[in-house]
Formats: sequence, C-alpha cells, structure tokens
Amino acid sequence: MNDRCDPIVGVLRLARRDMLRLGATAALLGGAPISLMASPARDSTIWNFGAAPVTWDAFELVTGDTMVAAARVNGREARGILDTGSGASILSTALAQSARLERREARTISGFNGKTEVAVIHEVEVVLGGERRVLPYAIVSDLSTVSAALGRSIDLVLGADLFQDRCLAIDFSRRRFALSATGSFIPDRSWSSLKITHGSRRELIVQASLHGLKSVPLIVDFGNANALMLSAAYIRDHALLAGRRSSSVALGGIEGLRTASLFTLDSLDLGDVHVPSVPTVGMSNWQPTSAAGAIGLPALAQFDTILDVDNGRLWLRLLPADQRVPMLKDRSGLGIAADTDSLRIVFVSPASPAARDRWKVGEKIVRINGVAIDPSYTVHSLWRWRFDRAGATYMLTLSSGERRRLRLADYY
Repeated sequence: MNDRCDPIVGVLRLARRDMLRLGATAALLGGAPISLMASPARDSTIWNFGAAPVTWDAFELVTGDTMVAAARVNGREARGILDTGSGASILSTALAQSARLERREARTISGFNGKTEVAVIHEVEVVLGGERRVLPYAIVSDLSTVSAALGRSIDLVLGADLFQDRCLAIDFSRRRFALSATGSFIPDRSWSSLKITHGSRRELIVQASLHGLKSVPLIVDFGNANALMLSAAYIRDHALLAGRRSSSVALGGIEGLRTASLFTLDSLDLGDVHVPSVPTVGMSNWQPTSAAGAIGLPALAQFDTILDVDNGRLWLRLLPADQRVPMLKDRSGLGIAADTDSLRIVFVSPASPAARDRWKVGEKIVRINGVAIDPSYTVHSLWRWRFDRAGATYMLTLSSGERRRLRLADYY
C-alpha cells in the first residue's frame, strides 16, 4: 500500500453534518430516472442554454442535505451522491465486484480531516443524466457507512470528474438537474457569477467573505452535508468563536469519526449574494491547503445553481424564501446511530438540551412520541424531529422502558 496521497484523485470526503445520527438500513431507491417536463417560460428565461439540448433528470434530496441520483455503471443500475467535492468518482466495493472491475491499485487519499487507504480501478463507464462518459480511473471504497447514514443503498459517489467539459444545472426547488455543454449557459441579470479556480488537489475553489471579513478561498462541495466547514486555524485566527455560543459535534467520513466545533456564523457572502445565520463546523485537522473551508449543499441549496468547471464559473440565483432548502440545525444535542429498531446515543454535544438532561452515550431510543423506530426512520419524516423549532418537546422511550421528555433549544 502506497504511503502517499496521490494528487490525481483529488480530495475525497464523505463527511456529513452528523453521520452518526443515522443507521444501518437498506431501503433501495426505486424507479428509473425521471425526465421532467420543463416549464417553457421559466426555463427559457432562467435556464437559458441557447440551442444546446437539455434533459432534466430528478434527484432525491435525502435527509434534507444530500442529492442522490440514478446512474448506470458498466451497464448496471446504480444510485449515487452528487459530490463536486470529490475529485474522483467512488464505487462501492459491491458495485465494483458486480461490474467485474477487479484490476485495482492501492492508494492513500485525503479527506477533509485525515487520510485513508483505498483501491483505484481504470476504464469505468458511467451514464449520468443521459450522458455517457468513460472515466480513466475511479476509487473503490466501502460505502456501507454512507448507506447506513442515509438509510438507502448508495452504490457510488458521482465526483467532479463527471462534470468536466459539462455545465451542471441544479434546480433545487424542483429537485432536478441537467447536463449541457460547457459554455452553453447564457445568464440574465438575475444571476450572480463567481470565478472558479482549482486547488492543489483539483478542488473547486471560489472566493467568499465570512462574517464580513476579507474574502478567502472556499471549496464548492455539493456532496458536503454541512452548510459550512472551516479550518480550526481560520476560526482561531479570526476569533470567530469570541462572544458566541458554541458546542461540538461528532462527524463521520472516510477517515473515521472525529469531533468538530459547532457554531452559527453571522453571514456568508458569495459575490453580491448574502446568506445569513449559517450553521458551521470547525475542523481541527483540516487537510486541504488551498482553502480555509468548504461550502456545502445546505448553503448552496439557497440558490438555483450552474456549475461550469471548464469555463471557470459558478452562477447563483437566490431562490424565493419559500423555495429554499432549509439549513437544518440540530436542537437536541444527540449524536445517534440508527439501528433497525433503535437510535443508539454515540455522542452528546456539550451545553445542549441532551447534556442538560444528562443523556449518556450507549443509551437507546426505541420510540419518538410513541412512534417505533424501524428501517423507515430516514426514509419518511421521523428523522426531522431533532431539527424542529426551539421549544418543541418530544417524548422519547428508551430500550429500558423509561420515558424521557426532551425540550429542543438553540445551543450554538
């Protein structure tokens, strides 16, 4: 196994806002890709690709922070996470085996908070959004933790390599995406344009202002379930925690489990667009050297978005308030791993409602307001309880039979 991080695979990261909260179920996404009929008036004015043909396909927004879309890999149906923060696409071990992609090379790659060992395969055919591409290489890794976190079988991560020489349009309000030729998008005045550059590991970088400070480079990462990630060094150097409530959270990724600081940043400015009150995590062992942090899907989902990597442009159009994807904020303080019939407490955030009520790691929740935990926990809406409004109260039943009332509150 090579003891190095190979820059050709870029930065790979599967960190989630709280991967620990979800668990080991395997409800498959059903059905074929959905080709959505466009509204001619809206599409011709907002999504103007000139004469270039565009076909829209549906994606599912899972647990409010992850885009999952249908694809085909070497002729096999698959479901993957759209993830521009991963320089290379990633196949699950099971998918690589079923597709008979057996010839592999050992590599060590970097995530945002550490390194891990993986295998690399070559000549992988992927069909996404009706377009076929043969990738010169892809990563093979165990995605079972990601599948468990989403309560669905995830076969691959659709990385930035799939969007080279393409223009990626994401319509969050209608849960659809489209691919077109690079340079084909024709923006009107309602769109704001940001320049995209590449980091040392081919990360997609834009300049942004945080808390009204001087602009800094941030990674554009549609596969990141955190609205904003920042390096602990940047947070310290700019005293971003001074005078504000903060806590900590457990995050999971390819590097394993780590704790990160947790707070709410006053503002994020991307060009001339302003995003207030952004939930933020601070990474103590931040690996990328070209950026101070990363903008994740919850922040980007406040906009219609166009990503044209080869053209070096990210276009954003602020959505009406009622069409934006909410930037979810935990108000319980419980880090949980969902088994098929319970939620196991694996972390308790300091100064949170759970810490106040002396919840302990290892305890198990089997019912929420009388509703039993089962494999559909992350498929329907029950998982949303932790993100309810401050002051909402939930009756939680433990595996011992004890019942506890938990009142949600803002704690960071």
